[in-house]
Amino acid sequence: MKKTKLLVLSGVAMLLAACGETSNVSGAFAKINIWAPAEEQSTIKAVVDEWNKTASADQKIEYVFTAVQEGDAGNTLATDPKVKNYPSLVAIADDQLNVLVTKKIVNALPATYANAIKANDESTAVLGATNGDKIYAFPITQDNGYFLWYDSTKISDSEVGSLETILSKASSSKQFLMALDNGWYANSIFHAQGVCGVESLSYSTAADGKTSYNITWDSAEAVAAADAMSKLVGPKYAANAFISGGNDNITAGFTDGTLMAAVSGTWMESLIDTALGEAAKNIKAVKLPTFKVNGTDHQLGSFFGSKLYVTNAYATVAEQRTALKLADLLTTKSAQITRFEKRKCVPCNKEAAADSKVTSNVTKGQKALAAQNAFAAVQSKSAEGRYWPVGEAIGKAIMKNELPEGKTWSTFLKEQCDILRKAA
Repeated sequence: MKKTKLLVLSGVAMLLAACGETSNVSGAFAKINIWAPAEEQSTIKAVVDEWNKTASADQKIEYVFTAVQEGDAGNTLATDPKVKNYPSLVAIADDQLNVLVTKKIVNALPATYANAIKANDESTAVLGATNGDKIYAFPITQDNGYFLWYDSTKISDSEVGSLETILSKASSSKQFLMALDNGWYANSIFHAQGVCGVESLSYSTAADGKTSYNITWDSAEAVAAADAMSKLVGPKYAANAFISGGNDNITAGFTDGTLMAAVSGTWMESLIDTALGEAAKNIKAVKLPTFKVNGTDHQLGSFFGSKLYVTNAYATVAEQRTALKLADLLTTKSAQITRFEKRKCVPCNKEAAADSKVTSNVTKGQKALAAQNAFAAVQSKSAEGRYWPVGEAIGKAIMKNELPEGKTWSTFLKEQCDILRKAA
């Protein structure tokens, strides 16, 4: 068993060496497993079907699709790249790239692919696909951020700018959803203007692969913000007026009328349209609200990043060859326009973003995301795998207004920040 694995890895190494020197890797394709969100399946099918119309027999693409959200896919791959029915091609969020590179689970792209990405994609997306000075992934979108969706029949346009106002109207039958118990959303408090700001969280990776963070989320401003937010949110959480949840909870809540507003991203737009039909016109989108700390308003911050396709370096030579080609096909101008039409995903290919099919159909989610991005931290440079459990612990404590016994916000936040400051 060990001998076989070594032979496979040796072959992979030979392939990757060749990839760095040639414009492409010749040879027959192999059937591959793909992990990506369920919403991506229709785009993959459309792109593969089009390619297979004219491909020769040994270049036709065959695949098995498994629906896995980007966060779960990246974490699972990082834990075991040879998991049963392992994927050769995986959709991830850009914050997960660092750990995959550090563990040598993904490798730098062949020069031809890397150069095309540099030339054709928006700079933010290229940044998300880059680790050190090399490109390791194919950018899919540049819309991995969040903002506020709200039901305009339950709360007015003039009321959604303030979290205090939103929560004053919230009840168990008219809920507000924000997954503060998830580090991806909990950061919004500390990245807020006038609290710690968008430069307050960043990491670096040493030559030994260990990461350490520069984080100021235990400053006096951070302590005051956490205290204020917990007092604002905690009672509403206890009353089931402030809730946590995901895509299904949002579509269900807007459909049955129990949800007033929710914090989520552009991907919700097509889901809301499908679930609500004509009534979807009442669901609007806007940047995140402000919240008060000692009487002063602070604009909630956010993360902003890209979604990426990576190829599994532990796949066979032929599987990697297929995965590289398919990832390239799935991120072309035409594929990104197809994805926009099917999923409302914001293209990161510059020509696709400038195409009239996109520019003449700018969605309400896109407009809200653009407004919120002025207050967003670049996710790929702010956070990687070690951050998420810390962010979750902080967010959960704030949401429930519940600190560990014997802790104050000052001691608790310092303890959590110190976990990240220590190289590991």
